[in-house]
Amino acid sequence: MLPSMWRSELLHPLSVHFPIALLIVGSVFYVLSIFLKHDYFKSLRKFSFLLIVIGTTTAWISIFTGSLAEDVVGPMLCDPEIRLNHEDFSYYVAYMFTAFILFHILSETLLLKYTKFFVALNLILVLSGTASLAYTSHLGATLTYQQGAGVYNPGLECKGF
Repeated sequence: MLPSMWRSELLHPLSVHFPIALLIVGSVFYVLSIFLKHDYFKSLRKFSFLLIVIGTTTAWISIFTGSLAEDVVGPMLCDPEIRLNHEDFSYYVAYMFTAFILFHILSETLLLKYTKFFVALNLILVLSGTASLAYTSHLGATLTYQQGAGVYNPGLECKGF
């Protein structure tokens, strides 16, 4: 008999793709808005901020759903070190983009609008956050495709169907 599609460990892969897409696109738009000095790109910076806010929120949701999946998937992993690294780097990503949001709001509300310090700091946070996101995604793919985390295996000759 096939297991249910509504298992708690399946909420993580369902939710994790939103922050991946939103944070990468938001980061690219933010970097473009810094280096391209046209009025059009000032509105691009606002849009990139919105994408990063939504992406960061969904990143925290993905961390929560990952902790739900950990209880079910963790005991069946061959190399639990990869899961621990995946979890650590997911927190790094969420913290970096949360710091980006706070510094962006701080720079806007303290009338330090687009000072070189905040722009440089936010640029570092966005680039390091995106690099960490790529590595976190690689670790998640390693867990899924090399260790079968959360994947149902029907057995020989697909007798589960």
